[in-house]
Amino acid sequence: MKKKILSLLTAFAMVFGIIAAPFTSAHADDSTKIVVYKVLMGKEDYEKFGDPREHDGKQISDTDKATIFGSSAEYIDGVAFRIYEVSDTAKADFTQGSAIDEKYKGDLDANKYYKLIKDTVNNRDYFLTANGGKFEATLGNGKYRIIEDKDSSTYNAKNITGMKAVPFDLKLPAGKPDGSGNFTVDDPLYIYPKNTEKKVEFDKNFAKKHGLEAITDPETLKDVGAVIGNYQKTKATLTSYVGKEIPYQAKAYLPKESFFRQLHLTDTFDRGMEFKKGSMKVKAQELDGQPAADPKDNKYKDIANLTLTADTDYKITETDYGFTLKFEEAGLKKINDAAKGKDIYVDFSYDGKVTKDAVVDDNIDNNITITYNHEPPKPSPEVEPDGDKITVTKKWNGEHKPSKVKYQLLENDKPVADVTLTSADTSGTKDLGNGIKFEVTGEWSGKFTGLEKNKKYKVQEFADGTTPEYKTTDAKGVLIITNNDTPTSITPTPPTVVTGGKKFVRLIDKITQNA
Repeated sequence: MKKKILSLLTAFAMVFGIIAAPFTSAHADDSTKIVVYKVLMGKEDYEKFGDPREHDGKQISDTDKATIFGSSAEYIDGVAFRIYEVSDTAKADFTQGSAIDEKYKGDLDANKYYKLIKDTVNNRDYFLTANGGKFEATLGNGKYRIIEDKDSSTYNAKNITGMKAVPFDLKLPAGKPDGSGNFTVDDPLYIYPKNTEKKVEFDKNFAKKHGLEAITDPETLKDVGAVIGNYQKTKATLTSYVGKEIPYQAKAYLPKESFFRQLHLTDTFDRGMEFKKGSMKVKAQELDGQPAADPKDNKYKDIANLTLTADTDYKITETDYGFTLKFEEAGLKKINDAAKGKDIYVDFSYDGKVTKDAVVDDNIDNNITITYNHEPPKPSPEVEPDGDKITVTKKWNGEHKPSKVKYQLLENDKPVADVTLTSADTSGTKDLGNGIKFEVTGEWSGKFTGLEKNKKYKVQEFADGTTPEYKTTDAKGVLIITNNDTPTSITPTPPTVVTGGKKFVRLIDKITQNA
């Protein structure tokens, strides 16, 4: 008797198309367990993999994983999926695709009807990969559509982009290709959707036009503005004077198919520089033409019909010494929708002003941190000095250690001193001006001295790729800073301004010699 195909699993844009084989049975089980593994691949392996392939629905061994997906492949936890049962006609408890929540209906057919299958074990509307990058669900016979729920995903290591797996359609029961029966609760069906990662990138620099001369510019970055790819390069040190307004530019690269649940910026100016309130301008841009051989030569244009508006799309909290900027749900939606089809560049331009608090010959840095899909750090508690000292002790909770760490001392949220340390700084004393010094007592640790008694201070840290956690102790004048690895936090190297003094004289001599 000719065998008859009873089931078919169609995986739209899947890693693998799972095709049911001929099978007949008078006692087919009415439930199937599916096991979905989330596969993350490096860009090269992802591109090499190509179009979806057939898969027999069986579990892939650890040995075969690298052979099939490439050596970069890993199963990742924290990726959320929504499962919808599908009906071609209206039914009780089903909702038409056109009426589904805006976040998800783009992956659904507006003319079909859907019922959300919930994870009742964990009391969630979605299923979350865990314990080796997988989730399990037991489903009855019927048709299903499975979509990735980026909004509910907790995976934060970098940024998931590109999909060869999601959304996909599933029809159960699903027969085994060898004709030996259907997949069941005891013999699960294995599915392997996959993604790749692209990095968010971020840089800050002086604006291209600023009217200042360089004291040092080792990488010729004085007049290029913020350039994607330059975030670890040494920016120029420019000479300035009290009262001079300094224009700054920051630029974020948000890759195509990326998704953002959170997007924050924090910029704190050093002593001697104040933030010009009301100067912030935010624009969503795209490349104007093909990428240039050198990224600094890229041309950008504003994205049509995508305007980012203060208070609606983002909220900015301004002080005399910097700002925090947080994208609201409306702004995130605009960015996420635009990123479905193209790379997005968000441009930030704003001004600072040199003040009378600037110390001659002292570097005035200007640090900014962007944090995405992760809560920004909570501010430091106030610390009362022990005598005239505050001790800073460093701990690392992870493998990543940046090349530099900067500690900024604040009184009433006003910067009064700062120090930058490298791993080579294990002893010695650094004069920070205004009678304040920093005694290095070990790697990344030390004491601020020369502080006023009966006053309270905060310490703000800038360390690329990490999130600081600040804690005081029962001992007076002690602050412990523990850093957790946070690849979704980027702190570029800062541009620097110097006023007057010996460095200014050297610049005048240089100009005179070249005259």
